[in-house]
Order: sequence, then structure tokens, then C-alpha cells
Amino acid sequence: MLVWSLWAMGCGAQCEHDVCGYWYSESYGSGVPVEYFAIDYIGGQMVCTKVLGDAAVPTGHITWQGAPTSCVFSGELVLGNGQSFSSIPCTVSVLSTDEIFVTPYNLQFHRSNTGHLDFVGVDYSPFPVSCIECRSPFPNVFTPNADGVNDLLEPICGGRSARFAIVDRWGVTVFETDVEKPSWDGRNGWSPCPEGVYFWSMIALDDRTGAIRNGMVQLLR
Repeated sequence: MLVWSLWAMGCGAQCEHDVCGYWYSESYGSGVPVEYFAIDYIGGQMVCTKVLGDAAVPTGHITWQGAPTSCVFSGELVLGNGQSFSSIPCTVSVLSTDEIFVTPYNLQFHRSNTGHLDFVGVDYSPFPVSCIECRSPFPNVFTPNADGVNDLLEPICGGRSARFAIVDRWGVTVFETDVEKPSWDGRNGWSPCPEGVYFWSMIALDDRTGAIRNGMVQLLR
């Protein structure tokens, strides 16, 4: 089983390829068919975080990081089985905005997107990346009619929630929860809410200021 991490080093011109966003790899070498990653720029570093994959690495483990001072740079590849680890030198090649290659294990990373992760059922909300604008964590319309399509009001970006609530147009709270990924099925208790406009509010778990985000959503059946 392969568990890896990389800290990039190098000198020269900054790599011209923007690789911020979500990625996947089908050649991770751990026996898991596909690994999913988030790559972001944090504090001047390029940080690659594993979103879902090898059970030996906790979700959210930083798998590599470093300053992309060129498109090909040296780093450290960490091998392990979930209990012990060792490291060997490696080379990271940013081939384009859609492909990254890591040797000596020939790990290939390909560009993904939020639509892809939604389709395969990967929860990327705890790992927002700054290059993807999140104007609203929630869609503005949903249809809880049990047809299997858009039945739930769930976050599409913006990280985890510490507190989430829904009120109707008269200010009556019809739903509230403190789970990290809130999901509303359009009911007040066991009773279906009527069609109309509702208002949501959320305090992000990762926002230490306690700022309240809010917006509105239309319920259609």
C-alpha cells in the first residue's frame, strides 16, 4: 500500500500552469481505483490534500506541498502502510493545467471538477479551494418531490457548517441542525413544507469570526 507526501523544492521561474482545484489519480499504487485531491495555494505554498481514497491515510491528510518555483521540481515521496513510513526523493512535473506527473512511481494526476465529484459521490465540502468562487454554499432552487433529482437542499461549496437553519417568509424556523454537512428535505418535522421562498442561514465551522452567511431558496414540488 502506498501513502505519499511531497514537499517541493527548487529554484527558477514560477511555474506558469495554474493547478488550483480538484484532481484525481487512477495510478495511486495502493490498490484503490481512484484517489481524489484538492490542490490550493496556501501561504505561498502549493498544497495538495487528499479528499478521499486510501484508508491508510486519514481524509484531509496533506499529501504534498511546496513552492512551484518551476514546472519540474524535486521533492520527497513518502511510502507507508498506515503504521510506518519512509521517504525517497522524487520529481514532480506539472505538465499542464490538467496533468501532473510524479516519479519514480509514475503517479499521474488529472484535473477534476465539482461536477465530477458530485457525480461520483465524493464530499469535497470540507476541502474548499480558493480558486473556485463560492458565491453561495447552496443552490437557489430545489425540488423535494421524491423523484431522485434535486430532492435535498445541500451545500455545494463553502466548507463545513457549525449551525444551519431554515425559516419561512414569516420568520418561523422550520429546520435547524448542527451537522457539518446539513441536508434539508423540505419538511418541518414530518410535515412537507408548502412551495414558496425560504431563507437559510449558516455559520461556517472553519470561520472563527462566527459570521453568519445567509440567502434564500425556492422550494418547488
